[in-house]
Amino acid sequence: MEIHKILILGGENPSLCCYCRDWNGIPVYITDSIADSRSAVYRDGTGFIIISTSLLKLRNEKFLLNKLWHEVSHLFYKDVWKPWSIEHEYRADMLAAAATGKELTLERLYAARRNAPPESAAVLDKRIHHIKTARNTFTKRSALHILSSIRPVTVLNHPTCLSR
Repeated sequence: MEIHKILILGGENPSLCCYCRDWNGIPVYITDSIADSRSAVYRDGTGFIIISTSLLKLRNEKFLLNKLWHEVSHLFYKDVWKPWSIEHEYRADMLAAAATGKELTLERLYAARRNAPPESAAVLDKRIHHIKTARNTFTKRSALHILSSIRPVTVLNHPTCLSR
């Protein structure tokens, strides 16, 4: 799929996403209209990742890398086409943990929990518990294999937000 601009329609006001750069061949867009990150997969199987400006403002490259790996799982398993399930989050957390480390994944989830509303905090608690207690079936090698199988969208005419 070839794309030029991305418009997020959720929330009160539609907002444009700005192309940031490719990460391991996957286009990454930024926006201020979401809380964390999202991934998108088109019908042809190509995808991209959207991250929030608030995630960038943390200036924590390790958290950002961990979050990108989390979204790789959602892209690979096409979770965006399915109803939300905590099982998808467990799997994405485990892939991120295999790629960047269990402790970093836990650190990112604890940080997210500190500012989360009660309902989100309860879900984050379940995810933290799962990371601590479940056996991770992903390895760095399997994470890299999954990453290499992602088919990115083609970004047309893409000045980056960083080049403006």
